[in-house]
Amino acid sequence: MAFKTSGREERRTVPPGTRPSPAEDSHRLFLDMATSLAGSLQRREVIRRILDKALSTLNADRATLSHLGPDEIVIEATAGQQEALTWVGRAYPMASLEAQPAVLQAIRERRIVLAGRLDDRRAFPEFREALRQVNHLAVIPLIAEEEPLGLLVLSRRQDPPFRESDLPAMNLLGGIAALALRNAVLFHDLHTTATALGTAVDAAREIAAQADSHQALAHVLSNAVSAAGADEGSMLRLDGAEVVVQLSTGTVPPGSRFPVAPATEEAIQSGEVRQLRAAEYLAAHPGTDAAVGGYDRFLVVPLAVAGSTLGVLALGRRDDVSFTAAEMRGVEQVASLAALLLRNAYLLDEAKAANRARVEFVNMAVHELRAPLTVIQGYLSMLADGDVSGSAALPLVTTMRAKAGEMATAIDEMLSMARLEAHSIPVSIVEVSVVGLLRDAALRGHGRAALRGGIVEVGEIDDVMVGTDPLLAGRILDNLVNNAVAYCDGPPRVVLSAAAGEGSVAVRVADNGRGVPDPLRERIFERFFRVDTAGTGTGLGLYLSRGLAEAMGGSLGLEASAAGLGSVFLLTLPRAERSRAR
Repeated sequence: MAFKTSGREERRTVPPGTRPSPAEDSHRLFLDMATSLAGSLQRREVIRRILDKALSTLNADRATLSHLGPDEIVIEATAGQQEALTWVGRAYPMASLEAQPAVLQAIRERRIVLAGRLDDRRAFPEFREALRQVNHLAVIPLIAEEEPLGLLVLSRRQDPPFRESDLPAMNLLGGIAALALRNAVLFHDLHTTATALGTAVDAAREIAAQADSHQALAHVLSNAVSAAGADEGSMLRLDGAEVVVQLSTGTVPPGSRFPVAPATEEAIQSGEVRQLRAAEYLAAHPGTDAAVGGYDRFLVVPLAVAGSTLGVLALGRRDDVSFTAAEMRGVEQVASLAALLLRNAYLLDEAKAANRARVEFVNMAVHELRAPLTVIQGYLSMLADGDVSGSAALPLVTTMRAKAGEMATAIDEMLSMARLEAHSIPVSIVEVSVVGLLRDAALRGHGRAALRGGIVEVGEIDDVMVGTDPLLAGRILDNLVNNAVAYCDGPPRVVLSAAAGEGSVAVRVADNGRGVPDPLRERIFERFFRVDTAGTGTGLGLYLSRGLAEAMGGSLGLEASAAGLGSVFLLTLPRAERSRAR
C-alpha cells in the first residue's frame, strides 16, 4: 500500500509469514472504508457502498440500512451475500420498534447492540419469514452530530454469532458510514435548494415572458413536482369546503371537485407546508381515493398572497418515503410564485368574465327593450297620424301600457342584478311568519294561474317564524310561482309548503309543468340563461332569486324535476332565534 509523506512516496510491506498488528489492521480497515465510502456524494450510491462494505467486512449474510425520522423509521435498502441490493423505501411508525427491544436499545443508548433472534411474531407480516431465518444480529446506530441518523442492521443465519471482537470494526464502519451518509444528505439538500432556486428564477422569467397564464401555471407545477421529488402534482383552487382541480400532471381531470380533508384544512389555516400520509390526505371521502389513489405520501403547500389563501399545491409520492426538509423548502420557493401566478390567472379570468358580462348585458338590454319599444313607437305613430281614434285607440293604449310594464320589469331586473353583484341590495331581516309569507304569495299568484284554468294553493306548513326580508322573500316566491304557471302546457297547479328543520325552514314550490332536463338543472340559475330561448324574459329571474336567498342567509335550488311531471324548487330560510329556541 502506497502513502505520500513529506513529498516522497513510501511503500510499506509486511514480511512473509508475519501477521499485521491489530493497529495496522485497524489502520488499513479505516483507509479501506474511508476510501470506499467517501468516493461518492450521491445518496443511493453511498447507501449501496455502506451495505457492500458491511457484508464483506463483517461477514454478514444480510445488511439493511434504515433512516430515522422524528416519528418513523424508513427502511431504505437491503442486500445479501447472494442477493442483489433491493431498494425498499418503506416507512413504519417508530412505536412499532417497541416489539424489538434490541433495535430500540441501540437507538436509545446510541451504541451497538449484539443480539440473537428477533421476535418474528410481533414483526410486520412482510418481515416474519425473513426474521425466522435469522439467528444472530448486530444493530449499529449511525450517529451524526450526536443524533441518530440511521440504523445499519447485520444478520447471520448460522453460527458463529457476532462477538465483542467485531465491535472495533463495527464502530469504525458505523462512524464512517454516518459521516458519508450525512455528507450525502447535505449534498442532496444543497442540490435540492439550488434546483428550487433555479426553478424559482425560471418561473419568474416565465411570468414575465408568458402571455398565457395557463401555460405559466403548468410550467411552475411541473417544476414544483421536480423540486419535491414527487411523482405527480395538482394545483387546487379553494371553493368553500371543496377544492377544484385547476391543473394536474396526472390523470385527474381539471374541474374535478373534492371535499377539503381536515388535515388539508389545518395546513391552509396555518399557512405552512404539511406532509401527510395517504389516509390523512384522502380522509376517506367517497370517490377521492379512486381519483388520487396509489400514493403513500402527500405534500400540501398553501398558495397564499397578501394573507389570502387562493389554493394549494398537492404533490404525491408513490413510495412511502418522507419528503426531506430540503425538498419542502424547495417547494416553498416555487409556491410563492405559483400563488402569484394563480392570483394573476384569477384576475385575468375575472376581467374576461366581466367583459363577457358587459357584452351580454348590453346585448340583452337592447334585445329586451327594443321589442316592446318598437311596439310602443308603432302605436304612437298610428295615434299621432290620426289613423286610430276614439274607442278604437283603447286597445292600443292597453297594449302600450303592457309593453311599458315589460320594459319596467326588464329594467328593474337589470338594476337588481347590478346591485346584487355589487353587494349593494339592502336587506332588512325581521321575524316573519312562514304561514303568512306563503299564503300571501299564493294569493298574489292565484289570479294569473286562474286565467289559464289553474290554481296556486298552500299545502302543509309548519307554523314557525323565519328571520328574513319579507319583500325579498316574497319576490323569490313570486318568481317561482310565475315560472311554474308560465312553463306549464296545461292548467297549472302550484303547491307551496314548508317544513321546519333544526336551524332553517325548507320552503318548497312544486308544480306540474314541463320539468327541467338534467343537464340544465344548474344552468337555469346562471345569468341570462333561458330554457325556452324563443320565450320572453331576461333570463335573470332564477339568477336573482338565488342571489337574494343567499343574501338573506338562505339558499335556493332545484330539488327534483322530471320531464312532463313538473319540478320542486327548494328555498331554505333561517329560522328566527325565538322559534329555534322552542
